[in-house]
Amino acid sequence: MKQAREVGIKVINKSPIRADVSDDPDAEWVALRPGSDVAFMLGLAHTMVTEGLHAIEFLDRCPSDFLSFRPI
Repeated sequence: MKQAREVGIKVINKSPIRADVSDDPDAEWVALRPGSDVAFMLGLAHTMVTEGLHAIEFLDRCPSDFLSFRPI
């Protein structure tokens, strides 16, 4: 996270808990409502797949159940 900040990448912690990702005082915290984190992660995964932003080489190389998640 520190290296990302050093090269100018903005850090946003989208989580129900402020301190679970970064202790960077410049990181923006956007609170999720309790119980909505899985819906957020599924929405993020859907967007990444539909826009081709997922790392297919990684998913092919590492054991996962990605094919059951991805629409055929």
